[in-house]
Amino acid sequence: KRKPWELSKREEAEIRRKAEFLMQEKERRTGKLENYLVSALYPHMAEGFFYAIMDEDTYERHEQKISENENMLVHKFEDGMIIFEVTPAYLIDTLRGLDPECPEEEDFEECRFEANVVICDFEKYLIEKGKRPEGFEGTIAIYSMTQRACTPLEGIQYRAFRLNMNQTLEYLSRYGYSINVQGEYLKPSEAIRVHDALWKSVIPSPARLGAFIKIRYDGTVDQMLEMEKGFHRKYSGIS
Repeated sequence: KRKPWELSKREEAEIRRKAEFLMQEKERRTGKLENYLVSALYPHMAEGFFYAIMDEDTYERHEQKISENENMLVHKFEDGMIIFEVTPAYLIDTLRGLDPECPEEEDFEECRFEANVVICDFEKYLIEKGKRPEGFEGTIAIYSMTQRACTPLEGIQYRAFRLNMNQTLEYLSRYGYSINVQGEYLKPSEAIRVHDALWKSVIPSPARLGAFIKIRYDGTVDQMLEMEKGFHRKYSGIS
């Protein structure tokens, strides 16, 4: 049975049809980088995220334009994997430069719904692990490129989330977690300040399905139980 937030085959086909049309139109007008933005990122917008795994050839062709654009971020790994991000506003402006009615309001609604589902699931995960009497330290995948709940690394399946690094750090901070940066656990606010070291600690997925980080809960069970109450108030209005 299809879950409420999963796209039907017809909906996926319609999104890809729009993307193909916009890709061709953008290529005709402005060139290859914008073409890539439309073809690689527009289909994901309805799924609530604004990143993609970029191939090396595409990056090398457009490296200068990407580096000069503050709305684009690139994270390169030694194995050749490249995570490419754009700000939501920039992608939307690019799309509307082709078609003023694209994205449609239903695209925004789907995007907001999907993003909220992902964040809610991540909060549930952090709460569940934080309530363990023995504590929690483990690995998760972010920048997930699949709808599956888990992503493999060296034969082990890890929970995967469609979140970028900034989103991940925000919720790790809210729930009292730290992140492993080159062997040392740092608070998210500290990890942000050592950007290069942080990204050197991220493990790329060999299957190009995301990237892995190590996290640890630093609070107590009682503290997490209090945060869980706030979670329920946030999502269900229970006081």
